[in-house]
Amino acid sequence: MSTSKSNIRYLKVSLVVAGLMGVAFGYQNCGKAAFSNIASTGSANALNSTNVQCPLQTLTIPIKVLFVVDLSLSNTHSSTRDATECNDTSVPGCYPATDPNKVFRSGTITNFFNAYKNKSNFSWGFEVFNGGTASYIFSNSGPILATSSQMQSAITTFNNAAHDGGTAYLKALKGAKSIIEADADLHSTAAHPPLYNIVFMSDGYPSDTNNLNDIGAAMNDILNLAPTRITFSSIYYSTTYDTYAASILQGMATMGHGQFEAVYTSPPSAIPIDDLITVPNGQCQ
Repeated sequence: MSTSKSNIRYLKVSLVVAGLMGVAFGYQNCGKAAFSNIASTGSANALNSTNVQCPLQTLTIPIKVLFVVDLSLSNTHSSTRDATECNDTSVPGCYPATDPNKVFRSGTITNFFNAYKNKSNFSWGFEVFNGGTASYIFSNSGPILATSSQMQSAITTFNNAAHDGGTAYLKALKGAKSIIEADADLHSTAAHPPLYNIVFMSDGYPSDTNNLNDIGAAMNDILNLAPTRITFSSIYYSTTYDTYAASILQGMATMGHGQFEAVYTSPPSAIPIDDLITVPNGQCQ
């Protein structure tokens, strides 16, 4: 994807309007199933008004942020979009490594965390995925959403983790569902129960399904846990722009009433992601 301004490093697309649900992405014409297969499944996430970007530093309501981050081989090795290793990036379909030193992923997450780690109303989760999944924040009972000190340790673990395998979206979504489902505050009856914000980061296609309806169903499984209180944002990052890969992540953000960003990682650098964390209109408090 090209742009007339060489100094534009990433493309930001706002996808917070609930009315986008069900829209087919007509520009996606790569010989694969239209992404409307996902959007048309419908979501039980009953955010009937536009989500808003509140000043996060002034929010006092409970905010739970779950990062779901790609740890596949394509981050460090040239590969195809389904994470099959290849050697010659001059051959169409063989792409350069996307974030070999985690400059983009770790830097982006760390910058956001450092800005809000001292806010007592924030909780944190960190899941990675490749051919499988792992949670870097957990208790004896399993993965959890927890404190800033545990998130700091999770970032360190991520920085030292090795890359391997593909991009198992379905497993990653199932893992995210399990983390939120196990949260003790999910069914809170407080006046302001927690809001859950998932930030999903990947550089490629799903490697564990060819059926986009499977992803739509997995998204609905998450959103159904707490309609009106879960948002799902996504980031596509790469050294080259792949319309189909980006459209999958864009469609997931549409379903989740979140935000989407497409980021060019050549050269790699972190980006601000404050505006990926949105809350339902009227809840800026």
